[in-house]
Amino acid sequence: MTLGLTLTDLCVNGSGGRVLVQAADLNVPPGTLLGITGASGAGKTTLLHAIAGIVPSEGSIRWGETDFSKLSDHARTAFRARNMGMVFQDFLLFDDLSAHDNARLAAMFAPHTERAEITDRAKQHLSELGLTDPERHVASYSGGERQRVALARALAADPAVVLADEPTAALDRSAADRVIHDLVAACRERGRTLIAISHDTHLLDAMDRVVHVTDGHLAAQVPA
Repeated sequence: MTLGLTLTDLCVNGSGGRVLVQAADLNVPPGTLLGITGASGAGKTTLLHAIAGIVPSEGSIRWGETDFSKLSDHARTAFRARNMGMVFQDFLLFDDLSAHDNARLAAMFAPHTERAEITDRAKQHLSELGLTDPERHVASYSGGERQRVALARALAADPAVVLADEPTAALDRSAADRVIHDLVAACRERGRTLIAISHDTHLLDAMDRVVHVTDGHLAAQVPA
């Protein structure tokens, strides 16, 4: 399954009615790698959370034929679990768990019939990402290794979409470039849509298109 994104008249409001993000129109065809960049505080993460259905918004957020504005909170959560993998700047791993247990977390919330498959995919992705000791606790991993565990976790449920928020910001250049390679390859190979927030020019250069966010507004889309 592949999913594209269409935003129409998107608006996210903060306290006092202040506009945090506004996007009149954004179209991301299935399988596109889209970079989102802009100054700190411009609204990039708020935009990502809106398109993931995590924060309330007005307007239309449509993934394929599904319009988030017409779904209940429970239905949005279920859709996100089925279709989206998320990668974060700070990894958000459980240090007292092994790499494999972190990567297979989605199996805990999946239907019983899907758990074994998710567990197997988690182990496979860890191996493909060069993590050869999956039973070691992630507290002993380097930053680059931890982000690759987080990437394996995002991919374990075989999502149609990967959303990444500054996935290389906490890494040195060598580790960042490895994560960029692995993230892009994982999306290209399976035709996944990737939307990645970043200031990292190496990551933005690997995208198909880049959107700039300025004071909550999306500027013109340009090729990466």
